[in-house]
Amino acid sequence: MYSWYQRKLLPSYCFLQFHGIKVQCIRVGGVEIRYHKRLAVSLQSVFGIGRTRAHQILSELNIENKLANELTGRELMSLREYVSSTYVIGQDLV
Repeated sequence: MYSWYQRKLLPSYCFLQFHGIKVQCIRVGGVEIRYHKRLAVSLQSVFGIGRTRAHQILSELNIENKLANELTGRELMSLREYVSSTYVIGQDLV
C-alpha cells in the first residue's frame, strides 16, 4: 500500500483495480499502455504495433475495442501472451 505522499508523486491515472486488487498501470510488451484510452489506440504505444496491427490483434483475440481499464483479467493475460509470443516488438526490433 502506498502512503499519501507516494500517491501524490504518482499520477492518479496509474491506479487500476482488478477484482479488488489495486494494480499500477497495464503492461503489454514491456510498455505501460494508457488505460484511459481505447485498446486500439493504447496498443500503438508499444514499439512495433501500429493502427492496423492493433486492430488485427483485437480481432484475432475477439476483444472489442473498449477502454483498457475495462479489460477483464483473462483478456489482459491473453493479450499479453499473444503479443509477446506472436510479434517482434520493443527492444527486439532495434
